[in-house]
Amino acid sequence: MRDLGRRPSHVEGARSSDWVLMDYVDFVVHVFRDDRRRFYRLERLWGDAPPLDLTSLKPAAQDAGPS
Repeated sequence: MRDLGRRPSHVEGARSSDWVLMDYVDFVVHVFRDDRRRFYRLERLWGDAPPLDLTSLKPAAQDAGPS
């Protein structure tokens, strides 16, 4: 997301924790260790939601700043 020029509006957890949540307002990203992902099984909550193909996203235009 950073490469696309997007920053989360809020982050919970830490790099060393088992679970990090990044809130991008329009969507939320959960990053888990494998054992935590199996334990919480969040996919079951949104299993009927249609998948989104994000591969077509383009990086945001870089601000050249003052010359």
